Amino acid sequence: HEVKGNFTYVSDSSLEILGFSPETIMKKNLLDLIHPKDIKNIKSYYKSVIKNKQNGVITFRVRNIKGKNVWLETATKIIVDSGNKLTGFQTSSRDITDRVRADKEIKTAMLKEKRYYELKSNFIAMASHQFRTPLTVIYSNSELLELKIKKFGEVATHQFNAMTSRIKNEVDRMTLLMDNILVFGKYESKAIEKILK
Repeated sequence: HEVKGNFTYVSDSSLEILGFSPETIMKKNLLDLIHPKDIKNIKSYYKSVIKNKQNGVITFRVRNIKGKNVWLETATKIIVDSGNKLTGFQTSSRDITDRVRADKEIKTAMLKEKRYYELKSNFIAMASHQFRTPLTVIYSNSELLELKIKKFGEVATHQFNAMTSRIKNEVDRMTLLMDNILVFGKYESKAIEKILK
């Protein structure tokens, strides 16, 4: 197409991709086909190509014959005359609608996954906090029992010490387990954030 966007040649693939015959598109201007929200981006892209006299690739939407959006990835090659003056562009487009749709679906799924991990992480933090309070109470009471047990005989003291020791060991084990769950939850959340970036 010319610099102003008037087509000088359109391949037969336009019928397959957009439903328009090459003859129909030849009567249009490039901007007639572009989705209104992408026109500003297209104009900016072509200004840059013209200014830098450099080939490029751009992604944008066009409306097909049914009025539905089709995403195109278009490679642009500048055409110059013998005096190195820009006369137009040779473009080659391919339909990437399925790829764009799949990318959006993946991003949506990843955002849902991120929210799920945030909820899970918050739940783990809250549960861990809620467990710590009773475990602290149990642990401190077992220490108090040990102090009080000293008033009993040696056999009773030995039995009570064995029980309080078991209680403390189990509290320590539960505390360690909760710490590990918290660390794993934080690691998992950071891994998901990296994937989403």
